[in-house]
Formats: sequence, structure tokens, C-alpha cells
Amino acid sequence: MDVFFESSQNSRIDGASQTARDARSTARDAEREVAALQRRVDFLTIASQALWEIVRERMGLSDQQILERIKEIDLRDGKADGKISKSIQPCPQCHRNNQSGQSRCVYCGTELPIGRVFDRS
Repeated sequence: MDVFFESSQNSRIDGASQTARDARSTARDAEREVAALQRRVDFLTIASQALWEIVRERMGLSDQQILERIKEIDLRDGKADGKISKSIQPCPQCHRNNQSGQSRCVYCGTELPIGRVFDRS
């Protein structure tokens, strides 16, 4: 009976050890993915800052004007949440679908109403 119990316990320990190894491997993969995403965010932050400064200098725009445009773009999907949702918006003129991040229809150029979107998800 003791041999059976010991064998059962060893099997459980082996299973738990494998589960722990798998979890460590998954955590390392997630850490690498997070680091890669952080590098992308850092690059996009630098690129955005460079574009911001070029536009400000060459177009003579103020920081306030740029911030107002950012707010306007954020509201195009009907929510001030710092992101553009994956939704569609039909054009009132040609009735073709546009992504909610657009201010004008990509097909006919008609100005799109802000905040009237249909969720695609």
C-alpha cells in the first residue's frame, strides 16, 4: 500500500512540477511580448512628438489647436475615451460604410456626422 501511495504522490509532484515549468515559460513569453509592445509604444511616442513639432512649426499651429483636434478625433466614434473604436458609420450622402475615425466619407467626401456609429464587433 505504501508503494502505491508513494508512486501516486510522485506522479502528482511530477505533474505539479510540469505545470510550474509551463507557467514560467508562459510568463517569459508574456514578458517578451510586453517588452516588444513597450518598444513600439516608445517609438510611436517619439514619432508622434516629431510630427507634432513639425506641424506646429511649419503650419504655425498652437499646441491648443492640436489638442482640440485630438479631442475631435477621439469623439468621432461618439466616446471621449482616448481611442478609436472599431465601428462603422454610413455616409449620409452615398450610404457607403466608413470607419468611425474618418471625418469625411472616403468615397464621396461628404462630411460625416460625429458620434453616429454602428458597432462592428
